[in-house]
Amino acid sequence: MRLTLAVGLAVASLLVPSAAQASDASLKSTVKKELKTLAKAEKRYRTAVKTVDSDAELGKAKTATEKLSTAVDRFHDKIQAEQADSADLKDAQDKILDASETYSKGLDKLVAAIDAKSKAKVKSALKTIAKANKKFYSAGKAFGEAGS
Repeated sequence: MRLTLAVGLAVASLLVPSAAQASDASLKSTVKKELKTLAKAEKRYRTAVKTVDSDAELGKAKTATEKLSTAVDRFHDKIQAEQADSADLKDAQDKILDASETYSKGLDKLVAAIDAKSKAKVKSALKTIAKANKKFYSAGKAFGEAGS
């Protein structure tokens, strides 16, 4: 019984580092995959809101913004579901989660601004989205440094 417990603990201690590497690799893989998916959603969004000259196009822009917000929320949830084991990747994960939350908040503000047909609210929403862009840049740098 003691020998089995000792052998089990020894084997477990050997497996812990590889488990940490596996979950870090999984996080990196998920981020890479989900960023590609998010980029596609943003491309569809840019196409949908290229010109907004009429009320009908404004409605389409609102719908496209809501769809992009849903894609950002899905991105956030997938990244949040991953477990980072190394401290550097945990920090990078936290940064990308914060960036996606800010982006989602900005898109929600944009939908509200479209509903209100308020240029001032649009301006505020775009500032929030710009902050998210800076946060994504910082998160990308953190992921790059964590991968070293």
